Amino acid sequence: MLARSIGAMHLDRQIQLQVNTPTRDAATRAEIASWADSGSPRWARVVESVGPYRNADGAAERDTYGRPIEIWLRWFSGCDQDRTRVVFEGRLLRIAGTAEIGRRKFLKLACVEWAHE
Repeated sequence: MLARSIGAMHLDRQIQLQVNTPTRDAATRAEIASWADSGSPRWARVVESVGPYRNADGAAERDTYGRPIEIWLRWFSGCDQDRTRVVFEGRLLRIAGTAEIGRRKFLKLACVEWAHE
């Protein structure tokens, strides 16, 4: 899909971005993963793939908990895919990759369902 063919009317789902903000347990001093909302929910276009998730080598992953999900949203700076996740309809999505579409027009997130939390 080209950036010029997607408009505001296509951003019809709401997602919430969350950032990992690790904290320390007072008793054990162990690091605990803690997630906090990153701003307000954002309008997005969510496209769920029908094929299996493929790793960097192009091989299909068998142990994937969900199908790949592509999310388009208005471009913004500072999306650190290693520290950010997406919450969509109660599902946790890991960001596997990002791409700027157009000149800072849209941000495309390649996501995979994250089932271990």
